Amino acid sequence: MSIVLDALRKAEAERARGEVPGLHSGLGPATVPLPASRATSLPWAWVAAGAGGLLLLIALVVGAGVWWRWVRADLTPAVPVVASPPVPVTTPVPAPAPAPTAAVAAPAVTAAVAPAVPPAAAPPVALPPKREAPLVAAPTAAAVPAPPAAPAPSPKVAASAVAAPATGVVVAPATPVTPPVAPAMLPPADGRPVALAELPEEVRRELPALSVGGLIQMDDPPRRSLIINGAIVMEGEAIQPGLLLERIGNAQATLRYKGWRILLGI
Repeated sequence: MSIVLDALRKAEAERARGEVPGLHSGLGPATVPLPASRATSLPWAWVAAGAGGLLLLIALVVGAGVWWRWVRADLTPAVPVVASPPVPVTTPVPAPAPAPTAAVAAPAVTAAVAPAVPPAAAPPVALPPKREAPLVAAPTAAAVPAPPAAPAPSPKVAASAVAAPATGVVVAPATPVTPPVAPAMLPPADGRPVALAELPEEVRRELPALSVGGLIQMDDPPRRSLIINGAIVMEGEAIQPGLLLERIGNAQATLRYKGWRILLGI
């Protein structure tokens, strides 16, 4: 700035020296001539100022280019890296061991069952029935002869009869007998519906808790429905597997479960 001011002052002074003096020219301040060294250094000052301005302009251009590259690098979207899916490793499954054959296990079963079989009892020897004497009118003095007694079997024959069945007897394993079902566990034979409280305890434990939330009554029976446990169930639909909503009445509904017809109040 000082160089520019000096240049302006110098130009003003040269112009003032070239003018014709007027009335007020004597009253103005006297013009001080610039030293010779100062006058010779002014062109070099201008050259230095121009070079400095050029360097400043170059620095600004370079800085703007660097800034623009940096902004573009931030605005460029990053390319997503797609990871390849892992390759599943197949582990070989060992083959199951072969089951033991029935031929090996059969002798062990026979050996375990055979000692537990008690010896068979000897068949009873049938004795001929006593024949009663016919009632014949006879004189009171005569005695009726008694019938001859059957001969008792000898001990050797009885012992052989007892020991004979024990040899070569194969006893079959006992078949498990299924206990008969109690009549109370079976539904009524006539198919009449029963109340929920009249069901056997085992059947009641199998049924879920049933809560009726509302009734949608229609003239067409297939379109009637109940709200049971928060779900809408129509006539003929299953509340859960095995439990069927058979019929919807005005005050109660009929359910079917394992042959039982159950009354449910609405």
